[in-house]
Amino acid sequence: PIQFDTLAKIQGENSNTTLSGISSTFLNEGDNIVTVEIHQIADTSSDISFDLNLEATRPNADPQIVFTQNTIVRARTKNGNNWSAQNEKLFQIQTAQPGQIIISEFLANANGDDAGKEWFEIYNTTESGIDINGWEIRDNESDSHTIDNGGPLIIPGDSHAVLAESGDMNLNGGISPDYVYGTDITLGNGGDEIILINAGVVIHSIGYENYEASGITIVTPVTLAATPGRGIGMSEGYCEGPVTTWTYQTSAFGTNLDTGTPGSVNDGVSVCPAPNPGPSSVSNWFLY
Repeated sequence: PIQFDTLAKIQGENSNTTLSGISSTFLNEGDNIVTVEIHQIADTSSDISFDLNLEATRPNADPQIVFTQNTIVRARTKNGNNWSAQNEKLFQIQTAQPGQIIISEFLANANGDDAGKEWFEIYNTTESGIDINGWEIRDNESDSHTIDNGGPLIIPGDSHAVLAESGDMNLNGGISPDYVYGTDITLGNGGDEIILINAGVVIHSIGYENYEASGITIVTPVTLAATPGRGIGMSEGYCEGPVTTWTYQTSAFGTNLDTGTPGSVNDGVSVCPAPNPGPSSVSNWFLY
């Protein structure tokens, strides 16, 4: 490495280099000046030139903080050496009401052997994230599954999520689900029910074809049959709440030649707003 008494080479060379690490607190946003101090020991010394390069990196911070209760956040941001005024925001945890999370699309009868290929899609009709961890998925017979994500499973506002029988993309037709319920839930090819329950409250329920009507009331019946390879989705207007009209999806997806729009706006629907980003990012905020 270059030391204070390192002599310059008579001929040009690029091998005598050194790397120095400094704290990012010494850097400013924008231009930074790098200086070099040179001591000549003879009047006949030639000019000396330096090629200098400054590279700065910083570790990424976790951009997400999940609140489990109503919380007031007071924060200010730092831009270079400048601090903003302190801001205050109330983050409220909302309990989902019926119709705020809806079942918007499903594939009950995939092409060929449909084992592992069944899925259904839900949609958050509100502008706020809703945590579905701990909710129950069931039908009016014996199928039941309690969502256990190992932590919050937040569906951002105005956003879709896919819940599937399998998370293996080589088996499930090439989808990447947000949650896997496994074999606890089976969607019958000739008819069945999908019911979402939060703390004993039915948030939404659908029944298709020859579904079981006794038991929990089916909020949104589906009159279309579970035709092989065709997803069934709600029609225009579902982004504001459940609608009673359904259509076969026409967009092909994945690797099994099935149709559907898992995780996206249904075919023929144009009014869904852009998704909200989910839990608020407070990266680079200082909390008091």
